[in-house]
Amino acid sequence: MAVDRVLDFVRTKLRLSETDETNCITAVQHHCRDVERWSGQVQLFGMASALTVDEVTIPLRVSTPRRFGGVTVAASDRVDASLLADQRNYLLLGDQGAGKTTTLKRLVRHTLSGDHDDTSPLFPIVLRLREFSPEHSLLSAIASTLGLPVSTRTRTFTTLSGATVTRHELGLGDWSLDHAIVDLLDHMRAVLVLDALDELLPTLRRGVEHEISWLARNAEHAKLIATCRTGDYTTLIEGLDVVELCPLSDADVAAFAQRWLVQPGEFLQDLSVLPIHDLRERPLFLAQLLMLYGRYGSLPSQPASLYRRIVRLALEEWDQQRSITRASAYADFSPERKYDFLAALAFHLTVVQRRITFSEADFLHAYHELSGRFLLPTESGRHILMELQSHTGLIAEIGESVFAFSHLSLQEYLCADYLVRQPVLPGTQPIDQIPGPLAIAVSLSASPGDWLAHVLIGTHSQYTPQGVKLFLTRVATERPAYGVSVGLGFALLHLLSQSIHDADLREVAEAMLETPPVRRSVALALDHFVLMDQEAPGGWMPMRLQKLSAKVRGLNVPDAILVPTHIATISRRAGGTDDPH
Repeated sequence: MAVDRVLDFVRTKLRLSETDETNCITAVQHHCRDVERWSGQVQLFGMASALTVDEVTIPLRVSTPRRFGGVTVAASDRVDASLLADQRNYLLLGDQGAGKTTTLKRLVRHTLSGDHDDTSPLFPIVLRLREFSPEHSLLSAIASTLGLPVSTRTRTFTTLSGATVTRHELGLGDWSLDHAIVDLLDHMRAVLVLDALDELLPTLRRGVEHEISWLARNAEHAKLIATCRTGDYTTLIEGLDVVELCPLSDADVAAFAQRWLVQPGEFLQDLSVLPIHDLRERPLFLAQLLMLYGRYGSLPSQPASLYRRIVRLALEEWDQQRSITRASAYADFSPERKYDFLAALAFHLTVVQRRITFSEADFLHAYHELSGRFLLPTESGRHILMELQSHTGLIAEIGESVFAFSHLSLQEYLCADYLVRQPVLPGTQPIDQIPGPLAIAVSLSASPGDWLAHVLIGTHSQYTPQGVKLFLTRVATERPAYGVSVGLGFALLHLLSQSIHDADLREVAEAMLETPPVRRSVALALDHFVLMDQEAPGGWMPMRLQKLSAKVRGLNVPDAILVPTHIATISRRAGGTDDPH
C-alpha cells in the first residue's frame, strides 16, 4: 500500500521519469524492510542478542511534562498508543532510558499492523537523527529516504524597490521541495517519526527544528512524532504538543518482569527488599536488573554495585554502545570528571545544603564552591547545569526551575562515594541527617567494619536513638561485606549497652550478630573488657575496659558497658577465629 500511494503521487503530481519511478519504488521497499526490522527488535547494553519488541516491552504512559505541571503532577492514564489516535503532532520527552526509542518502535509496529480507521496514519517514515547527514535538510532527507530526486534550481525575481534578486532553492519535479514533501506526506497519510533530536549535531538542530515546525503547521493528514531527552528540550517547537513518559508504576514493573522472566515472582520479591525502588521506575535500568537476574538467578547482594552500574551506564556506556559522543563544551569535562563533579555536588547538596530538590540558585551556590577544584569557568554554572541534564540524565528539571537528581538512590550513592574517598568523615554531621549516604558509604568502604565503627563511636559521632536505628536498618539493606574488626566490636558493644531501655535498638544491634565476622568482632572486643563486681539488671552483665592497644585509638570506646548475658559470654573461641591483628 505504501508503494502504491507513493507511486500514485509521483505519477499524478511529480511526473518523474521511468528511471526515477523505479528508484523511488526500490527506496520505499527498502525503507519498509528497514523500518520493519528496526521496530521489531530491541537490544540493550549488555545484551548478547536482540529481543523482539512485541514480546519484551509494555505500553508506557505519558503525561504533562513535570516542568510544566510542577513537582506533584499525577501521571495520566493515557498510554503511548493514544499518540496515534488523534490529528495532533507530538514531541515525546523522557530522561535517559525512559523508553523514548522503544515507544517509537511500538508506535511504528502499531502503524504497520494494519489496524487502522479512516484517519489513522498508514505509513511510517523513520529518521534516526543521530545518523543525519550534515549535507541534508530534513526535507531533503525525507526525499532521499523515499528515493525522490531533489534538484537545485535558480529563481530570479524583482523586489518592490526594483532590485533583481537571484535565489537557489531545492525542488522536486516542478514543485518546490517543501510543498512537494508536505503534499506527499498528506497523500500517504504518513507518520513522520524523528528519533532523538538531542542526538543531532548542534549546528544542524536549529534548522531541523524550524523544518519540523513548518511541516507541523502545514500538514493536514500526516502526523509528526519526535523524541528528545527532557534535559535537552530548551526551545519551543511550534506545532508540537509536548508530552513526557511517566515513571514505571508497580503494575508496570510486574508486567515488565512477566515479559522477561518465566517466573517473575522471585525477582519481584528480591527487588522489593532492596533500597532501589526509584531505580526500577526507568525501563532501561529495570531491564538491566532483569538481565542480571536472568543471568545469575539473583540480584547483586550489595545494592551499591547496582548504583555504580547504573551511574556508569548513564554517564557513558549507553551512548558508547550506540556510537554516540556527547562532546562537552568544557575542556576535560569528560564522563570521569562528570562523575567526580556529580559526587561532590551530591555531597554539597545532601550534607551542606541538606536538599533533595534544589533551585538554580542552590546549584550555582554549590557550583561556586566546586568549580575551581574541577577547573571549570566560574561564570558557566548555568551551562554546566544544562549539560549535566542533557548529557547524563542524572539531573532532571522536575518543576519550573526546580531540579533534583533523577533518582534519590543515585544522589545517596554519589554522596556516599564522595564521603568514603575522604581521609576523615567531614565535620560533625549527625547520623540522623544523612542515614542513606552513610549506610552506602559503609558498604562501599574497603573496610566496612572500621568505617561503621568511626561513624558510630568516632570522635565526631552524633545520633539519636531513633536516628541510629534508622541508620542501622539501612546498613542492613546495603549488605556490607564485613571483615573481622575489633573497632566494629567496640561499636556494637556500645550500642548494646545503650539499648538496655530500648528493645528496638537492641533487636537491630543483635541482628548484626547473625553475620559471622560481626560476631567474631564482638568476641575480639570483649577480650578488652573484664567483669565488674557490681549489681546489674537481670540478664545484663557489667564490664569495664582494660588498656587499649594503639590500633583502636581514635574511637570513643566506653570505659564501662552493660552487655546482655548471652552476648557477654561470647569468647574468641566461640567466635571461631584468632585475632587478625
